[in-house]
Amino acid sequence: MPNRRRALIQAFALRTVELRTLLLGDFSDSSSTISDLYHPVKYRRRFTNELLAQFGIIHRVPFDWVYKDGSVVERWNFKNYDFSGIALTHMKDIIPLLRMAEGRNRNVNGYAIQASTDQECYIRLESRADVIVVDLYQANLLCLDQLMSGLKSTSFKWSGFITQSVVPGYRYWTFIGADHESAIVRIMESEFKYIQNDMRL
Repeated sequence: MPNRRRALIQAFALRTVELRTLLLGDFSDSSSTISDLYHPVKYRRRFTNELLAQFGIIHRVPFDWVYKDGSVVERWNFKNYDFSGIALTHMKDIIPLLRMAEGRNRNVNGYAIQASTDQECYIRLESRADVIVVDLYQANLLCLDQLMSGLKSTSFKWSGFITQSVVPGYRYWTFIGADHESAIVRIMESEFKYIQNDMRL
């Protein structure tokens, strides 16, 4: 798809200012970079790997799907986190980040958990005004258990379920946290209505 970046922007229904804040921060004046993303045919600026990786994390797509202008392989990868993920050494390091995310305006970050075991796991943490959405990628049972314990240590109510990614056959865990059950129900109905089974933590 030649205009896949524009399609991703439209899928999130982001305005220029919102996208700039998500990708570049609250104090960036670089509106031309965002214009290039909105108009991929008209502008041919070369984007940094870090910017494209953050774009991929925000939209939950593999790095190659954002980076390449040609055909892509339907395979999940974690290059987004190599370029734009924040490395943490223990799953418990995510707990203060969850607490800081409460009540913030929209923000999305990626975290690579590099525990002492050989396998890394990856977290996408999205905060909004009244909910937090946490995705856990490439998780073993220990990572899943540690994350769920961390979620339960916050003041939020949590709902968890397995999500199908845009890549056929790849699934990951998603957790939605909020002060009120109604906020979780609203997100489920608007963004995850295809989910039939979820669990409350």
